[in-house]
Amino acid sequence: MEADKAEQSEKLYWKNQDLGRRQKELMNAGREDMMRFCHDLKQNMIYLSNLLKHQEYEKMQEVLSYLTGTVREIAGFSGETGNLAIDTMIGSLVSECREKNILLHLKTDLNGEPELHDTEFCSLLGNLFDNAVEASEKLESEREIWVDFSYRKGYLLLEVKNRYDKDAVLRKPGGCCGEGLKSVKDVTDRHSGHLRIAKNGALFRVRVAIFC
Repeated sequence: MEADKAEQSEKLYWKNQDLGRRQKELMNAGREDMMRFCHDLKQNMIYLSNLLKHQEYEKMQEVLSYLTGTVREIAGFSGETGNLAIDTMIGSLVSECREKNILLHLKTDLNGEPELHDTEFCSLLGNLFDNAVEASEKLESEREIWVDFSYRKGYLLLEVKNRYDKDAVLRKPGGCCGEGLKSVKDVTDRHSGHLRIAKNGALFRVRVAIFC
């Protein structure tokens, strides 16, 4: 038992070290992308002015849509919640989905500061995100993940959905739900929360509700 606890502590230590490294990489990447965007913005504004002069409104809309999309893409690295652990995990997910051609639907609505330790957030989000990405990678097409994360008046709700290959082996060795989901359950149980796992057609859904 003590050996298992020591092994888990060591894994958590190295995972936190990796999170710090990933956060730094994401911030650097975001700064570089923003610098490139600002450098090109002047040329785009000149082009827009010329399109306006010639009343090329459809082309103007195309340019504006491109610029808006670029800003949103860059913002995905910086995070919006103000919580370093949450923003690190979300930023990492955004980057990984982009790299692996996975369509990500992300919705966050945090009103207040949840009373969870950063390591618990990393375990909760990291394991759910990793499982969703891993399942999505097994698909040839229609790779898609939905994340809905909200916190209001002491109530935290997290739902992660992803498409999956129904013929693939979903359960990992070491438990009916895999080691990742067992860690999620540990965090949920520690705060007297609820964990629901469901499969509906081609969708795999995990829903976590915690009062904190």
